[in-house]
Amino acid sequence: MVNTLPAPVPPEQRDQISGARSPCTTIIPPSAQSLRAQRKVPADGVVMVGGQRLRIGRAHAGKTVTILIEDTGVRVLDGEVELSTHDRTSDKPIRQFKVVARTTK
Repeated sequence: MVNTLPAPVPPEQRDQISGARSPCTTIIPPSAQSLRAQRKVPADGVVMVGGQRLRIGRAHAGKTVTILIEDTGVRVLDGEVELSTHDRTSDKPIRQFKVVARTTK
């Protein structure tokens, strides 16, 4: 599993780090072809998309996140902030795209 984390060092100070290398690729923006689904993160921090469990984290419980489903991976966004990336292990169709308010009886 690969996670993307924000850099703790400001851009102007990154050249001063000993042994630092510049990235060879940039972060790919979401394409127009990727599917988008929304999920509300439950208390355990795990959501399901297309038969695949995505561990987002308990710290994000209660948030509504956008999930970009691409050919080989899944990206989880909170607004413009990327929370995590996951390899896509399932090719099941996505049946639910928006968050559905569930009522309890």
